[in-house]
Amino acid sequence: MKLRQKLSVAALFLTVAGSSLTAAVNEDYNSDYTASRKFGRGVANVLTGLVEIPKGVYYENQDEGWLAAYTTGLVDGIVNFVTRECVGVYEVFTFWTADKEPIVTPEYVLGGPFGVVLDGYNEEFSLDTKPNDHSDHTNHKE
Repeated sequence: MKLRQKLSVAALFLTVAGSSLTAAVNEDYNSDYTASRKFGRGVANVLTGLVEIPKGVYYENQDEGWLAAYTTGLVDGIVNFVTRECVGVYEVFTFWTADKEPIVTPEYVLGGPFGVVLDGYNEEFSLDTKPNDHSDHTNHKE
């Protein structure tokens, strides 16, 4: 009886693993956004999300001064941190699904492609609630 249970569990595991591999093999490699990129982006955002807090303070100080930096900049940084962490966890657990485009802008906390910090980089943080809706074409590369 125990052997039958073990075989059932193994068969279930192989079925789930096989369907995940099939999804990865069938993904569109002509797209910049793949399952592996979504997974990596999720992990990077979970690990570096805390950087949003000093980043919010820094950029608010540059734009509005020190008082705004330690009030609104701090609050903005905390909100961006929580948002980026939640989105990162979501992307890690759903990397194999059809929606592969980034939900937050910039894609990585330090900006630029693959997290490369660009000189003078200060892209506005935003949350895209419909990442696969291309009707606006504002947050997506063509």
